[in-house]
Amino acid sequence: MHQKSFTQIKKNLKKDFSDFKSMKLAILGDSSTQFLNIAIRGLSYDYGMNLDIWEADYDQIPMQVYDTNSDLYIFKPDLILIYKSSHKLLQEYNTNNKDQLISFGDEHINEIKKIYSFISENINSKI
Repeated sequence: MHQKSFTQIKKNLKKDFSDFKSMKLAILGDSSTQFLNIAIRGLSYDYGMNLDIWEADYDQIPMQVYDTNSDLYIFKPDLILIYKSSHKLLQEYNTNNKDQLISFGDEHINEIKKIYSFISENINSKI
C-alpha cells in the first residue's frame, strides 16, 4: 500500500464501511488524540475494517484504566490503544533534577507495565 497524506486518509471517512468487519477500538492518550483517531479510522477503510472508536478525554489514561466503572470498561473494546506523547515525556524529563533522571526511564516503563497488567486483568481486549 502506498503512502497517503492526511487529507487522502480523511477522504476515506466519507466512504461506506458497512460491509467490513466491525471492531471496537478505545484510544486513551496523555495528549490530544483527535488527529490520531481520524487517521486510524480513515486507514481502517484501506484494511477492510469498520472501527467503532471511543476516545477518552484529554490526559485521562489513569482515570479510565484504574476505574473499572469508567467509560473504557463500559465500551468493552476489542482493541485498546494507549498513546503516550514523546513531547509530553520530554517536558517531564526536562523538569526533573539530576537524581530523578536516574530512575526516569524505569519509572515510566513500570507505569506502562502496570497499566497493561491492570487492563489485562479486567477486560478481554488486545492492547
